[in-house]
Amino acid sequence: MNTFEPDIGSTLVIGRGFNSLTLDEMAVGIADSDLIQPMGAAGQTVTYELRQIEDISTLRKSLNLSASASLAGSFGSGSLKAKFFNSVNFNSYSFFLYIHVRVANASRALKNYRLTDEAVEYIKGYGGNSFLEVYGDEFVSSYTTGGELIAIVQINNRTVQEKTEREAELQGKYGSFSSSAEFGEAIETLDVKNATEVYVMRRGGSGNVPDISNLKTAALEFPNMITEA
Repeated sequence: MNTFEPDIGSTLVIGRGFNSLTLDEMAVGIADSDLIQPMGAAGQTVTYELRQIEDISTLRKSLNLSASASLAGSFGSGSLKAKFFNSVNFNSYSFFLYIHVRVANASRALKNYRLTDEAVEYIKGYGGNSFLEVYGDEFVSSYTTGGELIAIVQINNRTVQEKTEREAELQGKYGSFSSSAEFGEAIETLDVKNATEVYVMRRGGSGNVPDISNLKTAALEFPNMITEA
């Protein structure tokens, strides 16, 4: 089973086929059906993360990108994250704070699987191999709505020593958080007066993308913008 995070505007919808090797999107071959919430599926879940990004390889790992994907783009959300990755500039006197808020609503899945009339006629007329070339060997059977906010705050320092001291001050505030209260407490104590730039990637939600002046508030309020579909 494959899991994708399609970009906004993607045509990767319920019932659409795809090639499991190349990940190319194919024709829709599954008829509309009622959607159900799978057994054991939870409601909205939110995860928060705050940590330091030390170098390019750490950022690439945080964005779940391979080296080749960061250079050439990739399927689904990887293409958006690759562009985001390539926009960040590193230098020896700077360090970066990585703020990540991820929201996932309860999943929805097809209740019944049935080929469309067109797909049935196609496989009868052209055979299985041709069918795979047009409709793919797998199809989208479930989806999870949600959103993601990633912000990287660049903090400049005048010397390497100052950089080391600032890193030590912030070390105890990093971590993953399951509640907005804990996360809010951690980012509220951050002193970003030396912040020179903020890089923001947002998938989901609406309104203006936050800047350094309202980043803390935007990160805490982001889950409220992601409603159940």
